[in-house]
Amino acid sequence: NAEYNLGKLDAAATTFQKIIAAKKYPYHESTANWYLALTYLKQDQPEKAKAALRTIKSGEYYDQAKNLLKKIK
Repeated sequence: NAEYNLGKLDAAATTFQKIIAAKKYPYHESTANWYLALTYLKQDQPEKAKAALRTIKSGEYYDQAKNLLKKIK
């Protein structure tokens, strides 16, 4: 999140992708997909953002992901 908050979007995307690929912690995977989607939106990549949001099936960011997905369609 530090990279994301500092505006280092390419580095943030890479970090979030590594967390997602690890498949070790489902909670962190959902969070990483949420922030990956936000990163993609800041990079003007809505299709990639939608793909990341669609992977969030439960957890803290589920409702937010569902709502954001509707807004960017």
